[in-house]
Amino acid sequence: MRHRFAILFIVVCTLVMAVVPGAAAQSAGQGVEVVIVLDTSGALFDRIDALCMGLTKDITALQARGFDLKVSIYGVAKPYACAKEIVSALPGSTVASDSDWGAAVADVAALHAWRANTVRVIVPFSNRGPALGDPVNDPGPDRDVIVRAIAAAQTNKVIVSPVVGASDKATQPDDRTRLEKLVTDLATATGGRVELLTDAQIDPTLAVFRVIGAAAGMSGGAPLLSIPGAVRTLTCQRDVIKCVSLNPAVVLTNALLAVMIAAVLGLSNQLLTMSLALLRVTRDKSADSGDEASRLNRLKGGFVRAANTGASTVTRSVRTFFAPESWSVGTPLIRSGVSIIMVVILIGLIALLAAFADPEFNPATPRGVLIFLSLFGAIGLVGVTYSQLQIGAARRQGWQVARRIRPLSLIIMLLGVGLSRAIGFLPGFLIAVPAGYALITAPEGQALNERRIVSAGLIGAIGLAVIAWLIAIPIDLAIGSILAQVASSSAPQIAAQTSTTALGLNALGIVQSLVLTIYVIALLLSVSVLLPYRGVAGQRLFEGGWLMWSVSCAVLAFAALQTIFNPTQSGFEVFGNASLLSIGAGLAVVSGVALSVWLSANDRTIDRDPKANSRTVFTALLLLGAWLVTCSCGAMAFVSKTVNWGNVLVAVIVIGLLAVGGYVAIRIRARG
Repeated sequence: MRHRFAILFIVVCTLVMAVVPGAAAQSAGQGVEVVIVLDTSGALFDRIDALCMGLTKDITALQARGFDLKVSIYGVAKPYACAKEIVSALPGSTVASDSDWGAAVADVAALHAWRANTVRVIVPFSNRGPALGDPVNDPGPDRDVIVRAIAAAQTNKVIVSPVVGASDKATQPDDRTRLEKLVTDLATATGGRVELLTDAQIDPTLAVFRVIGAAAGMSGGAPLLSIPGAVRTLTCQRDVIKCVSLNPAVVLTNALLAVMIAAVLGLSNQLLTMSLALLRVTRDKSADSGDEASRLNRLKGGFVRAANTGASTVTRSVRTFFAPESWSVGTPLIRSGVSIIMVVILIGLIALLAAFADPEFNPATPRGVLIFLSLFGAIGLVGVTYSQLQIGAARRQGWQVARRIRPLSLIIMLLGVGLSRAIGFLPGFLIAVPAGYALITAPEGQALNERRIVSAGLIGAIGLAVIAWLIAIPIDLAIGSILAQVASSSAPQIAAQTSTTALGLNALGIVQSLVLTIYVIALLLSVSVLLPYRGVAGQRLFEGGWLMWSVSCAVLAFAALQTIFNPTQSGFEVFGNASLLSIGAGLAVVSGVALSVWLSANDRTIDRDPKANSRTVFTALLLLGAWLVTCSCGAMAFVSKTVNWGNVLVAVIVIGLLAVGGYVAIRIRARG
C-alpha cells in the first residue's frame, strides 16, 4: 500500500513540474549569412509582422552567444515591416512585381554582396507561385523561373530553403500542389530544405530558424543540436515559442488526451484478459468431454504443450546467458565484471541508435560526440537506477537475484528511432530498459511480491524525471537572465561581452541538455513501464489496482504530452501532430487485437455463460465508444482542414490495421 501512495505522490509532483518551462543553450560554429526574401504582395502581412516581432532579438542573442551570423531581410518589390530593402532595387534586378519571388531568389543569389567563407542561405517566404503569383503553371513560367533560380544559386554556392505560408481562400488545390513540387525541387537542387506551414496562425519564426539551423549544421555544427533561435532544447525554443504552453486550451487538450490514452490502454487490456479467460474455460470444458473432436483437441493440445515446453527451455537458457551473475562458473567478482561490461556495451549501442533520432547527427563531429555522450549518460543513469532499485526490492524480500541484460531494448530503440525519423519528431521515441532483475532462488515458503519490485523501479524512474526537471528550472532562469541582459545591451556592450556570454551560455546549455535528456528518458521509461499488457511490468500494477494504475498512467501521459509530444497545440490541431497520430496508431492496433479476441470468445461462449459475456460486452462498448469520440473529432478536424495532409498516410495505416484486425476476427468466427 505504501508503494502505491509513493507512486501517486511522485506522479502528482511530475504533473506539477510539467507546466514549468525549461531550456538549453545551443551554439553554431562556422559563419552563416542568411537573406530572407519576403513576399510583400499582402497575403502574408500578418505572418510577416509576427516574424519581424522577435527576429531581431533572436538574432542579437545568437550573435552574443558566438554565432557568426548575419541576416538581411528584403521585400520583393516594396518594403514592409522589417524588410527595409527591396530586391527590385538591386542593380540588374529582373523582379517584375511583389509576388515575383522566384526571380527575387535568382537576383539575390547573383547580385547580393555575400561575405566570403560563409554558408550562404536564401529563405524565400511566400504562399504564391514563384512567377508573378497564382495561378501556378508547371510547365510554364513558374517552372522556368525556378530553373533560373537553381542555376543562379548553384553558380554562387547558395542554399535555398523556402518557407511556404499556409494556403488561404484564394489558393486553389492544384496551385498548392504545384507550388510544393516547385519549392521541393528548388531546395533539393541547392542543398536546402522546405518548411510547409499548414495553419495561417502558425508563427513562421520557428520555421525560419530551423532552415538556418540546418544550414549551420553543414559546417560541423554546434556541440549540441544545431537548430538556433536564441536557445533550442529537446522540448522548446526560447524567444520563438514558449517552452511549455500554459494556455488553458493546450492544458485541457492534453488532459483529455491523457485520459483517452489511459482509458484505451486499460479497457483493451481488460477486454483481452476477460476474453482469453472465457476461451480457456471453453477449451477446458471441451477437453473434459469424450467425443472424437475432444480427443483430437487433446492431441493438438499435447503438441502445443510440448512446443511451449521447448520454447520455455530455450527462453530460460537465453535469459541465463544474459544474467552473468547467475552463472555457476567463475568467481563472483568475474561474473559481476562480465555483467558490468555487458551492460556498458548495451547502453553504448542503445545510445548510438538513439542519437540517430536527430537527422543531422554525425558521430565524427564534436556536436555528434556530445549528443552520444549525453544519451549514454542519461540512458545509463536511468537504466541502472531502474534495475538496481528492482534488485534491491527483491533482495529485501529474501530472494536471491541477479542483474539481467535486456538486448531486446536494442530492437525497441531501433523501432522508436525509425519512427521518429520517418515523422521528423524530436526528441524522439527514446524508450530503453537496458537491464532488469533475474530471480535465482527464493526463501522457502515465501511468495514473491512482484508488484513491490515493479513499483520500486517505477518510483526511481519517476523520481529521476522530477529531479531533472527541478534542476532544469534554475538553469533555465539563468539562461533567460543572460539573454535578457543581451537583448537590453547596446551594440558596443554586446561586442565587449561576446566571448564571456558565449562561454557562459554554452556551459549552461551543455548541462541543461544533459538534464533534459535525463528527464525525457526517465519519463518515457515510466510511461512504457505502465503499459498493462502481458509480458510488461505494468500488468502487475494493473492487476494490483486498476484505479491506482489509471491515475498514474493518466498523470504520466499528461506530463509526456505537455512537455514532449504536444507542448503547444490545442483542439483539432492535434490531429496534425505526427507523433500523436503514431501513438494513436499503436492504440488502434492493441484495441483491434482485443476486439478480435473478444469477438471469438463471445461467439463461442454466449450461450454457456451469458453473465460473463455481458461484462465483456460492456467493456467492448466502452472501448468502441472511446474510439467513436476520437474518430468523430478527427473527422471534424479533416472537415475544418486543420490537419497536415502530409500525415494522412498515418491515418491510412491505422485504418488498414483495423481492417486487418476485423478480417482476422471474421476468420476466427468462421472457423469457430
